[in-house]
Amino acid sequence: MQPPATERPLRAPPTDRQQWLAILRHRWGRLALLLVLLVLAGVAASGGFRRADGLPGARYPVLAAGQTVDTGAFAITPLRAWIADAPPGAYPKAGQRVLMLRLRVENRTDAAFAASALFAQDVVWLPDGRSNERKAQPLRRADDHTLTVQLQPGVPVLVDMAWEFDAAESVRTPAAWGVYARRFVARGYLQGDGDAGWKQDAPLARIVLAAGTPPEAG
Repeated sequence: MQPPATERPLRAPPTDRQQWLAILRHRWGRLALLLVLLVLAGVAASGGFRRADGLPGARYPVLAAGQTVDTGAFAITPLRAWIADAPPGAYPKAGQRVLMLRLRVENRTDAAFAASALFAQDVVWLPDGRSNERKAQPLRRADDHTLTVQLQPGVPVLVDMAWEFDAAESVRTPAAWGVYARRFVARGYLQGDGDAGWKQDAPLARIVLAAGTPPEAG
């Protein structure tokens, strides 16, 4: 009779650290990791007027008063801009002034739900004319100056956007704003089935207007 075969002891599965060390020992593994890091760095550096404006070919169409741009979700027409002590219908704040932008906005989507909240994120003030974007205060209706702005589909609405700044701060003139595009995503493959809707896309255009006299004074 032959002696029974000796059973080999079971090896524990390699840890995450051991797997990474094994990858780094190989030249192709190091190259693949470097490629992944470069892709991640490119994704982190993209998006926004602050970063994208410095890229080659990043020249956005400039909108003047009365010109319209279609962002995919909204049709936006800048009308006028001005600097005041406070937004129309509001009280001034000590040491603060506001840059105002009046636009005509048409909701091109098929729903009013959250449309004004989405739009409020799509127009940003560019203090130096190209970057350092700032988001506006809550939207106001241009007719009655209320904060309740409903953007019903297919109905143009006049809205006022306001950006506060320190009274001692100098404001570049003419003032500039950035406009973002939007695209409809039927299904977000990274976040699951519930992540559908109008997603903010890349920078689309700039608005450049001289800040004139307030409408009430003109």
